[in-house]
Order: sequence, then structure tokens, then C-alpha cells
Amino acid sequence: MSHALGGNGSSVLTFEGVAGRHPGLTDEVWDYHHQAACVCLDRHHTPPQSFSVQMDNARESYAVAWVPADTAARRAWANSTDATECGAYGVTIACAERLAGPVVVSRAEQASGADWYVAPCGCGVDENGDPDLDALGVRRFEVSGVDVGPVGARLTEKKRQLLEGQSYLPGIAAVVGFERAIVAMESIPET
Repeated sequence: MSHALGGNGSSVLTFEGVAGRHPGLTDEVWDYHHQAACVCLDRHHTPPQSFSVQMDNARESYAVAWVPADTAARRAWANSTDATECGAYGVTIACAERLAGPVVVSRAEQASGADWYVAPCGCGVDENGDPDLDALGVRRFEVSGVDVGPVGARLTEKKRQLLEGQSYLPGIAAVVGFERAIVAMESIPET
């Protein structure tokens, strides 16, 4: 992600190089979510698009830059539900890293209440590079996307899912509103 400023004074956020900063992502997994994000962004916007990104009481504006999807990518992501879910992973991982600093350390297991485990950069992995979910700062990260419409009800649903998950770890609920150009994130304390 570039740290240059966009024409409207917001930071420019791109998707390049993200996997290399996240020990729980491979290039292939990142490319999958990145491609879905481009397809979803193309539905409503042309690059760069200003996005409001908020986490708890912090709010930033980013000019999100991407390369528009080609015809083959649009056909591959023709299932809009799958594209929205996977595209939301791409957008929220990039935004969360930029706004709050966590990086993905692992995909979460079933019934954890989350999609991913995140931790501050340099934490959450042991000396062998394996996930260390007992490390200080590890949190669950539950993500969803909304193609059209408001994100508030979905954010409430994702917070509830974290609270009901079979994990004691604190979490972050995140929802991307693609049409409305918003990413809303909220911290959840230990359960």
C-alpha cells in the first residue's frame, strides 16, 4: 500500500504487496481475495475511490486504488454473494492493517466466531512461524460485505457472531459497504 496522498488529501490505499506483510496469507490466497475486491469495487466505482474507514472512534479517509477487473475475472466472480464475501476479506485486511496495524496470522477454525486471527506485526507467530494464538494482542477478525445498502445491521450481526463464538479471544467485527464506500470496524472485548 502506498503512503502517498491522493488529490483530496486522503492516503492512497492499494492492494499490492499485502500478502508479504501477513504471515497467515499466501500470495495465492491474497490474489484470490484481491481479485474479488476489484470485481466488487468495479460494480459501483472507478479508481481511485474515496472510502471512509472507521474503527471504534478512529476514522480515516482513503483513496482506494485498484486495477479494474477484466472480463475473465468478472465471469469467474459472477456469483455476487461469493464475490462480495471474498472481496470484503481483501478490502478489510488492507484497511485494518493500515488503520489499526494488525496482520493476519491464520485463518480461524470453524465455530470460533471469526474468519481470521490477527495480531500486531511481529506478534502472533512462534519461532517456527506457526500461529501462536496465546500471544499478546491476538484477536479474532470477523468480516462481511454488503454490496448495496447500509452496513449497520450487518455490523451488529457480526459483533454478535464474535460474542457467541467458541473462543475467549477479543475480536474485531468488520463490514465493507461496497456501494457506500465505507468500511466499519468495531472492537469486541474478551468473551
